[in-house]
Amino acid sequence: YKYVIIICTVTYSLFGFTCLTAYGESLTTPLITDQLPHEPLSNIVKFLFCLNLLFSYILFLYPIHTMIETILYKEMKES
Repeated sequence: YKYVIIICTVTYSLFGFTCLTAYGESLTTPLITDQLPHEPLSNIVKFLFCLNLLFSYILFLYPIHTMIETILYKEMKES
């Protein structure tokens, strides 16, 4: 579980750092909504970005939930 959290954190941090260094101080609004042209393909990219956020949230949430569950229910016997 720790490796999933570490890999996701490093990946998102590197992506953000890369975008920040590429666009610099001129980046004022989110890149996904500002820089894309208004075409059907950009709507597909936005939809895929939303799916990426949805599935990565689950990847972050599951290990944390499992760790908290083991701490809270340590004294309880299995049924």
